Amino acid sequence: MDFCEGTAYSAVAKQVLDSSIAEFISELQPGLFEKFQQTKLDELKHKILEIQTSQERRKSMTDFSRILYFIEAFNSFVETFRLTSEQIACIWGPMKYVLHVVKDDNKAIDEILQSYRCLGTRIPKMGLYKDLVTETPSVSVCLSCVYQDLLGFQKSVLKLFAGNDWKQTFHTNWKDYNEHSFPDILKSFDHHQKALEELQQAYRNQKLNDMSRRVNNHLQTYQDDRQDLEEHIRRYEEDRKELLRNAKEQEKHRKEQQVEKFMEWVRAPSSMQDRSHGNFTGTRAEFPGTTDWIVRDDNVENWINGEPPETSILCLNGKKGAGKTILASQIIDHCREHRPDFKTSFFYCREDDPHQNNCLSIYKSLLIQMLVHHPDLLPSCHERRLRGNDMLNDEVVAQALIRLFCNADMNQFIIIDGVDEMETAQRKPLLKFVAGLVDKCDSYKPGKVRVMFLGHDLAIYEQSKFMESAMVVQLNPKFIREAIAIFLAEKAKELKGKFDLTEQELQDAQQLTIAKSDGMFLFASLAMGNILRQPTTGFAKQELRADFFPRDLREAYDKIIIRLQRDLGENQWTMAKKIFGWLACAKRPLNWHEIQAALSLVTDDFDKPVTMDYHDNQLRDDIREICGSLVQKLNNRIMFIHSTAKLHIVETEQLDIRSIECGLTTTCLRYLSSSWFQKDLVETQRELFIREGHYSFQDYALAKWGHHLDAVIKAGPNLLGDGKAHLLQALSQALSHFVSIYHSELPVPSDPEERIARARDECRDFANYEFYEKLVTVWAHFSHHQTAHPKDRNKLSLPSLAASLEQTRKKLESLETQQRLRELYGDFLFKCNRLTCDYFYEGFETEDRRESHTKRHDRPYHCPISGCSVVSFGFSTNKDREKHIRMYHPDETAAPTFIQLPRELVEDAKFPCPDCRKTFTRKANRDAHVRSKYGERPYVCDICPNKAFTRSNDLRRHIRDLHSRRTA
Repeated sequence: MDFCEGTAYSAVAKQVLDSSIAEFISELQPGLFEKFQQTKLDELKHKILEIQTSQERRKSMTDFSRILYFIEAFNSFVETFRLTSEQIACIWGPMKYVLHVVKDDNKAIDEILQSYRCLGTRIPKMGLYKDLVTETPSVSVCLSCVYQDLLGFQKSVLKLFAGNDWKQTFHTNWKDYNEHSFPDILKSFDHHQKALEELQQAYRNQKLNDMSRRVNNHLQTYQDDRQDLEEHIRRYEEDRKELLRNAKEQEKHRKEQQVEKFMEWVRAPSSMQDRSHGNFTGTRAEFPGTTDWIVRDDNVENWINGEPPETSILCLNGKKGAGKTILASQIIDHCREHRPDFKTSFFYCREDDPHQNNCLSIYKSLLIQMLVHHPDLLPSCHERRLRGNDMLNDEVVAQALIRLFCNADMNQFIIIDGVDEMETAQRKPLLKFVAGLVDKCDSYKPGKVRVMFLGHDLAIYEQSKFMESAMVVQLNPKFIREAIAIFLAEKAKELKGKFDLTEQELQDAQQLTIAKSDGMFLFASLAMGNILRQPTTGFAKQELRADFFPRDLREAYDKIIIRLQRDLGENQWTMAKKIFGWLACAKRPLNWHEIQAALSLVTDDFDKPVTMDYHDNQLRDDIREICGSLVQKLNNRIMFIHSTAKLHIVETEQLDIRSIECGLTTTCLRYLSSSWFQKDLVETQRELFIREGHYSFQDYALAKWGHHLDAVIKAGPNLLGDGKAHLLQALSQALSHFVSIYHSELPVPSDPEERIARARDECRDFANYEFYEKLVTVWAHFSHHQTAHPKDRNKLSLPSLAASLEQTRKKLESLETQQRLRELYGDFLFKCNRLTCDYFYEGFETEDRRESHTKRHDRPYHCPISGCSVVSFGFSTNKDREKHIRMYHPDETAAPTFIQLPRELVEDAKFPCPDCRKTFTRKANRDAHVRSKYGERPYVCDICPNKAFTRSNDLRRHIRDLHSRRTA
């Protein structure tokens, strides 16, 4: 934008003005700058008069005289600085726009008027500097910076009104801006004023000396005065740069701290999501062209690019193994690259990781991503964190924050893969929330928020009454076949290189695979992987014969299992089956170092103590060399390649789940009975055990031994027969050793007779076995612990093991972290001490992060449903807990398992209802609650006696709202 001719500007001033206008325009909503350019001062005054007239009718007048300070000061500034009409409109236009937006919100109007008053009193009174500006063009640098700061303020204010629901965020964001950023603006104006005063004084000195020069012809003095004036301007520029730099750094540091605290509060699995997406993107990159078709699909293309799209909720449905997760990664990357005007958030659900397959985890991950996309809402997020619990554990709060982001001035794609892998109790509230969210956004801007679900179960969408506005689309089998053909063309090159097959043989192999895959990319991948692992060309050709080739996914898995049995040899296949069994029976995903530790345990000889032999027993090959394509390594977690792989292996009885559960129970009991966990262990010996990896399996064994025992008891003694009697014998010996070690700590502390009797009944199928009494003793102890108060349930039930864990972790944390220790224990050594918390085994990078996390566990209200992993931190109020139970456990009643909290744990909720056991922080509220149950209304209105109330507050409100108003 050019300056008006005839005005003296320095090159620096012109650059400042040009860059300020360009930056201002770049951050405006489309079309807004054009509206501003048409705004004159008279139109602004007309808008002010219009608002005042409306306020007068409502009898809610606001002091608009405050804005006159700014109008008069800026008018004077314009007259002196000679700005163009377009530059002037960039001030009047936003003012008119903002006043129009807030015209019905008196509090917002008051804040805006007060801020303009503050600015108006700080804009330099230009009448004092007219000669200085006219005769010293370099002074225009200072005036251009004044204008730059005015535009910066306008830009900040406009951001506060972006989005449809600006009222929900304005007051929080304004408070944050007014307390932190606005003071820096005012300091900057004070700096301008001071600089102009110094320049004015230097200018006067120059004029006086100029007169003296004319008399005495002192040329040197004149030159010194000119240099002094230029020095003032140079120093002003340097001081301003320093001022802006400091303010920017302080604001950046403040926001970084807020973001860090918000991340701590949310504790989302976003990093795991990012790593998973990276893995899927890498897989896709190996076979370019196999997923491009999905973004060209008519429905997907319209969902991405339609303005507006036919539907804002698109549900892509495809059979298991069709490659939906890889397709989801393609859509995510495509949206990021080709629609920069949208922000893309995503979540991958996994059936084998139930701790992350719930609404709250999805909301948390989306929130973290949304905050990165739209940091302007950080003040609202920060304020909600301060008002909420110590950790975000309420899905209602998370939903409210997501609504803020979706109603903000930001277009969004939200992509959730594998939604049908969530449990029904988790999936329904998610679909209901998303449908309501999108419907609201569509009501004022269709397509603003676009959500995509990917899954294999079409019924979950068709049966959901919440998804009426969604479009359910079946993945096109034709395109999947074409993608499989591209994949097979790449694999054909590998077949050619390894087995030297003819072109006809390669073509037949591709056609056969396409025909048998039935639209399942997973099938094609497994079939090709199996063939490529054949040892000879003859074997490969045999596998490619139509009568040998797998007919479906089940036979593809069978082929892999048969090949593993043939190629691995007896020992390796035994190892593979052991790992498959652990993955299938594990009570949570196993980390690689835990599998290596479990393999290295030597527990076979009961006449000898348990030992750990990494040298002889740990896997030397990559796990995929042992388990083939049936497993994958996601980060440090080992998982089945697909949920169908686990299902097939279990259903075909390639794994005897009951035997594996019995073996895992025995392993855990023997491991925990070893000398490594005993009392009075010498510190040097403990450190040696740590360095040798003896405690690499402790997190899993300590947390899950009882759950494996539970599975054995429920299965019953059906391990006999088929040569399995030795398993019960091993379990018997393990129980005997365990009881002998911890006998003094196993008795049940309360109601022992009742608990023992219940344990006998639950273990009755084992009554004829010699270890029955020991089993009852151990089970009574564990089952009692499982029904204890959640605070106690989060602790280890055996004091000796608790003490050992504390000492071991403390020692491990103190050791200098080396590569070998990371291999043995993972990357995050600072772990939470609560058994039911994910971070009991996930851990943290630093002690500070762990300490910040553990403080959040001290809450009095916990979910009474045993095994609930949705909210491990509990709740601050009983109301929040009840809401959680209604949402996540609708089919289970909490009444039988309700445990009255110890008074010292619920200091703020010590007045329980004698009927429903609901608790209250005040006795008056409890009494009113009890009266309401029996219809008692002791508080009667004197004016209208037919009106009676349960609570005195209700009576006072009735009198105030009805009778006081009438009297007035």
